[in-house]
Amino acid sequence: MNFTYYGHSTFMTEMGGTKLLFDPFITANPSAKNIDLSTIIPDFILVSHAHGDHILDVMAIANQSGATIVSTPEVISWFVKQGASKTIQMNFGGTVQLGDNKVKMVSAVHTSSFPDGTPGGVPAGFVVEGGGKCFFMQVTLA
Repeated sequence: MNFTYYGHSTFMTEMGGTKLLFDPFITANPSAKNIDLSTIIPDFILVSHAHGDHILDVMAIANQSGATIVSTPEVISWFVKQGASKTIQMNFGGTVQLGDNKVKMVSAVHTSSFPDGTPGGVPAGFVVEGGGKCFFMQVTLA
């Protein structure tokens, strides 16, 4: 497994040849100021909740890479209205196969609303399993 940390809650893993990007917040993130957004090419973008510091660069990266956005129905519905064409809706307790990886959505304790005030539904965490490895991604209150 390869792991790249971009700052804040943004990171990408490569497991079994599949690149999973989590909560992309790069262009307005001071700790990511030297990162060229065009170099981030995931297969899937997993979004934990609707806050701006977790969704800011989702559409730009999805458009440039052709990545599929994965999140709750409320978050996916909002991204479809923004023009997203490749999406996967998940619900809590559900598992999807993303490449060679199994991803299970679990509940998280946090708030969730989009920068425009639209309710974002309940935030999520993800349990990712693949290539004999397993990790848990959880929203923090920071």
